[in-house]
Amino acid sequence: MDGRGQISIEVVFFIAIVVVIVLVFASIIGDQNEQNMVSSAVKLGAENATTNMVITNTGMTPVRVTSISMVADGTAENVTVRFSGSLTDTQKGVVLNSINQSLVKQGYSDTLSNTANVLTLSTKRHTYTIGF
Repeated sequence: MDGRGQISIEVVFFIAIVVVIVLVFASIIGDQNEQNMVSSAVKLGAENATTNMVITNTGMTPVRVTSISMVADGTAENVTVRFSGSLTDTQKGVVLNSINQSLVKQGYSDTLSNTANVLTLSTKRHTYTIGF
């Protein structure tokens, strides 16, 4: 730098490189954050539904969520919820309704489609298919 307040070209290049690196990491982090939020909402909704069903129906065998798996296929994400026991179709409908409510409370659109015990959520980045 000379004494006239000008910035050298090296400083400008350094700042440009830092900005590019930050933008690349921000896009990756945003994508992973969305997937984590959806997965957490699905698990919380399923756990709330199964807990509520066991409490209100004393004859029901306790069922818990054992795992949530997410498989990516491009922009389509298949989310599978696994339980420690089996559920009837009516109970699956209750669980999907609870998952829907959990996703809405996370800030996702209330226009989720629920057909044949499969819930579909479309976001700006992915389309999530949630099933059992």
